[in-house]
Amino acid sequence: MDERAQHRKADPPSNAAEEQSGSRETAARLRLVPRTEGGQRGWAGPPRPPTSLIGRERELASLRALLGSDAIRLVTLTGPGGVGKTRLALAVAAELNDAFADGIVYVTLASLRDPDLVAAAIAEALRVHQVGDQPLLERLVDRLDQQQLLLILDNFEQVIGATPTVSALVAADSGSKVLVTSRETLRIAGEHIFVVPPLTVPANAGLSNLATKTLLESEAVRLFVARAHSVGTDFALTEANAEIAAAICRRLDGLPLAIELAAARLAHLTPATLLARLERRLPLLTSGARDQPDRHQTMRAAIAWSYDLLPPEEQMMLRRLAVFSGGCTLEAADAVTGPDGSGISALDGIAALLDKSLLRLEEHPDGQARYVMLETVREHALDQLSASGEAEAMRRRHAEWCVVLAERASAELNSSESDAWRARLAAEHDNLRAALEWAVESEEPETGLRLGGALWSFWFATGHLSEGRERLRRALATIGSENVAPGIRAGALTGLGSLAVYQGDFAQAGAPLDEALALWRQLGDRAGEAHLLHMLAALAEYRGDDEQATSRYEAALALFRELGATRQVGSMLENLADAAFRRGELSRSQALASEALAIGRTTTDVKLLTLALVGAAQIASARGEHAVAAELLAESLTRTNQAGYWIGWADTLGGCAAVAVAAGQTATAAQLLSAATAVCEEIGMPRLLHQAQYQRTLAAVQMQLDEEQFALAWSAGRELTHEEVRIAAEEVLLAGTPADAGVSASPAERFGLTPREHQVLRLLVEGQSDREIGEALFISHRTVMAHVAHILAKLDVPSRAAAAQVSLRQGLL
Repeated sequence: MDERAQHRKADPPSNAAEEQSGSRETAARLRLVPRTEGGQRGWAGPPRPPTSLIGRERELASLRALLGSDAIRLVTLTGPGGVGKTRLALAVAAELNDAFADGIVYVTLASLRDPDLVAAAIAEALRVHQVGDQPLLERLVDRLDQQQLLLILDNFEQVIGATPTVSALVAADSGSKVLVTSRETLRIAGEHIFVVPPLTVPANAGLSNLATKTLLESEAVRLFVARAHSVGTDFALTEANAEIAAAICRRLDGLPLAIELAAARLAHLTPATLLARLERRLPLLTSGARDQPDRHQTMRAAIAWSYDLLPPEEQMMLRRLAVFSGGCTLEAADAVTGPDGSGISALDGIAALLDKSLLRLEEHPDGQARYVMLETVREHALDQLSASGEAEAMRRRHAEWCVVLAERASAELNSSESDAWRARLAAEHDNLRAALEWAVESEEPETGLRLGGALWSFWFATGHLSEGRERLRRALATIGSENVAPGIRAGALTGLGSLAVYQGDFAQAGAPLDEALALWRQLGDRAGEAHLLHMLAALAEYRGDDEQATSRYEAALALFRELGATRQVGSMLENLADAAFRRGELSRSQALASEALAIGRTTTDVKLLTLALVGAAQIASARGEHAVAAELLAESLTRTNQAGYWIGWADTLGGCAAVAVAAGQTATAAQLLSAATAVCEEIGMPRLLHQAQYQRTLAAVQMQLDEEQFALAWSAGRELTHEEVRIAAEEVLLAGTPADAGVSASPAERFGLTPREHQVLRLLVEGQSDREIGEALFISHRTVMAHVAHILAKLDVPSRAAAAQVSLRQGLL
């Protein structure tokens, strides 16, 4: 007989009467199921879950490995309420039932509040009884020392004071192990913490299209579909509702309990209606299965359960942190939540809430720690914040912190640290939005205008043009906004007018820009005046008045040089290079572009650098130096992709299309142009930054493809995902332009005519006057005259009549 058997034989026989005489509270603690077959196992095993487990393959594999390690005796599954800790514990128990000679023992502690009763609950599950004056805990340690079993202690958070009991159990040198589920870690020696994450959710589609098949790879979507079926609905994932289902799962943070409660609502709501009502989550997430614990009947109860277990100072910290949207850094938490005599620092409060799974830690690519609250938890915490009477004070402090951050970032966006500050603003964008909303709702015009004026260039760089305009418009419409300091109002007007220019809304751009220019001049602010001249130049350019655009760019350049604003000097040089390119002055354009690119490389500002790279590439393409263009564009493609600078990325695709045309890949060029315009539409831009190159390339593509071929290629380009577009562009650039491609330039290109000059020439041949041409193309009379002069020079003819003859003879039209 082996030693383990001898230990068993030495145990006193169990008394059936004693086994049946437990208190009602003890009986309520245990969820008894039929005993496991096998004779030697005399205790109840874990309950059988009523539904199948969706996903969790990675977590199960990790837990099997942990519990199979000789070095690990205690594993704690931790995570927020509703994340599925118990369900995961039961799943791993089912898989490991035969791995432990004495099976699995399951003890639920959900109904307990007194830590002193935990040992008794475990003893009852193990059929251990107190003998004489020997402490019950010692008897439990002896029993585990004699057995090889897995003891599951479920819902430990509300009896956290019983950690000494667990510590004693795992200290014994035996083959038994303990698996604990708890919203709070035990923090005892030998504990291995396993954080149960929410289910995987689909990424935001963004610039990509998510297929139904891809969505079904998401655990959260699979659970949503499965539970919708289980409540008797005929819901099926289709192309029409796939993104709605994905959005529902994202809005519920991938929490299994929340998803199950939401799916049950499909018996009464359409998916679209459900998504809309989830703006306010907790009231909708009710009516769970009746055989579940009360706290799992609704998400509110599940979260309140955790909140009520917190000491008062941690409750205060949680509700104050709820003012942050999208999480916060420790620095931000410290600035907004205290100290104010609450008795707990931000660091200590965050650490405690992390331990209790009410916050989660995320590490950003720059190494910055960020503390994030699940939105369902945050909603409950905000309710508590309102009830505490602290909401207005916390929102004001939060908005003040946002203003400081935004204004500091605005000053740094033109420095060598611009990319880092842009990334920081992106991380805090939800907080900045929340502060703007509060400013408008609370009629705090100064706060709203300071935020909007500081953020508009960030909105432009990251493709949030429509959002930025609307937020600035609302802030300027706030009561009393006319009475704020002139500099604050000028900054907001500058942003509103600039974004309108970039979106091609010229009718709405002029008034705010004119008012802002007057205010900057009134204040003697040369930097503000220079920027306004820049934007007025862009407005003239977009309206087709190249002469006025060039004049204003030059005036802005002179001011920026005077101010020593290197980055802005580079930007003006690039704009002037593009203007020279449109006029067909390639040598001047190249000289200006080279100087702009040199500045771009010294500033490390992705916005300026990629603008200069694409500008230099378009000149190289026009000169037939396609390998040079490809090298420049490859760098721009990488930088814009990494930085998320979408208008720059689209502009780069336009350059890649020009290289594709030169290489004979005309259909690919059409797809790249189509993808570029799709990006512009998505971010609210009416055109690429280097529009002349785009028009030139588009004309070449349309000349070489018939209507059907062009339509097919254009449609295909709009269906490509972001990744597919990137790969196609990279392949074009890597392939280069074969020397024997045999693709000759179009007749117009051979004479160096720009797309605009080609349009003017067509109308000129039709016999229209300069004024008629200007009206047809929405450009000034003087600009038309300049175009005609350039055309005559490029065709080497003395008159308009001679130009018409050459055009017909050479097939230019």
